[in-house]
Amino acid sequence: MNNWFYHGNNIDTKINKSKPYKGIRQELKDFRKNYYLSFKNNLMSITDINKEAVYSKVELINKYYKIAESFERKHNISSQSKFRSTILEEFMGYLFKDIPEIEGMGLEFNNKNIFAGIKLDHNGNINIQTKDVDFCIGKNFDIYVDAQKNKYEIFIPIVAIECKTYLDKTMYSEAQFSAQKIKNGTPNAKTYIIMETNEVALDKYSPQSPIDELYVLRKETGKNISKEITYTFFKELHEDIRQVNKLNEIILPGKILNPDVG
Repeated sequence: MNNWFYHGNNIDTKINKSKPYKGIRQELKDFRKNYYLSFKNNLMSITDINKEAVYSKVELINKYYKIAESFERKHNISSQSKFRSTILEEFMGYLFKDIPEIEGMGLEFNNKNIFAGIKLDHNGNINIQTKDVDFCIGKNFDIYVDAQKNKYEIFIPIVAIECKTYLDKTMYSEAQFSAQKIKNGTPNAKTYIIMETNEVALDKYSPQSPIDELYVLRKETGKNISKEITYTFFKELHEDIRQVNKLNEIILPGKILNPDVG
């Protein structure tokens, strides 16, 4: 499984490379040592996938959010720096890391260069289309698709998730475009938006959207993330992954198109 500690990487970048945060590097180092590593280690230590385990993980992220938000305000860390937004992205890894299909199917977590189809360029050569997402569960493959037997590495998604601190109309449109790109390459991939709070009117959500489902985790800004909603989200995505590994057997005589319905 590759490096999915996106929030930790964001902190490290601010410490080691980011000029705007040169003046608070020591504070960032202290925050990483005293708070982030504890957050990470506590979540890594929870290896069960039952309801109680998910609830415990949500308690930890709620506690960490309060600490991180206070630190962000105190040191004027801008939202554009993704300090806070990467918390939810990294939390997806903690949420799904121990489901047995991850190891059993050789799956990985990723957020870069997700397979989005194949096109021909103006010279008639293969052009692999990719899309970055906030969090993706899938698998790497090496393919050989042209006469020269050139090798291409592609990451096939099973589940692609956009993680948002809040969702507005522009973000929703962008997420739909991203989801459609992913499904152009892998039609059976599931696409989700998981957000802390929602700012889009419910009548603006399209039932024809390429996004399979949207989850709102907070009742309102400042409230805790819901344990119940997070667990429902966890169960749905776990079932998505299980279905990939399940043979769809149709028993005849019987229904053909929707054998599991009715």
